Amino acid sequence: MKIIIGVTGASGISYALRLIDLLKEEKYLIITENAKKIMKYETGMDYKILEKKVKKIYDDNDLFAPVASGSTKFDAFVVIPASMNTIAKFAGGISDTLITRVFSVSLKEKRKIIIVPRETPLNSINLENMKKLSDLGVVVMPASPGFYLKPKTIDDLLDFIVFRILDHLGIEGDYPRWEKNTF
Repeated sequence: MKIIIGVTGASGISYALRLIDLLKEEKYLIITENAKKIMKYETGMDYKILEKKVKKIYDDNDLFAPVASGSTKFDAFVVIPASMNTIAKFAGGISDTLITRVFSVSLKEKRKIIIVPRETPLNSINLENMKKLSDLGVVVMPASPGFYLKPKTIDDLLDFIVFRILDHLGIEGDYPRWEKNTF
């Protein structure tokens, strides 16, 4: 399985880093300039440390990258975190960056798309944009971890979302799950 991971300039870079660490499949990364700055700010790390964890890192301005074409085969596109600006561009059909172009390609080629917004509160425009994407078949998975698994660490909170992403990608794992039968 080949997965493209888009990282945009929203807070929550730790979700992307955790996904990259746990995802064993072939993965490619597109990272925006703001995401690079946020990674440095939130973690103290430079994005270049990710070069050893992914097959290739593409610059968000590189519209000549192979992944910008529908003829390049990949299975899924995950945008984590997804900024409201990027979501608005997705909903409006704007393809002016590599991330927005890969979204457009993924949509037209009917590939799995998961976006992980990390923003609160949401205004009506944000909600309308996410509804429009959901209506198009995009999985909208806000970074809102559940607490019924009784998390003890920040990694537990990150894993809650990342494990749900892996589930939606069809990647099997021994993830913690709700076990009480309430039916």
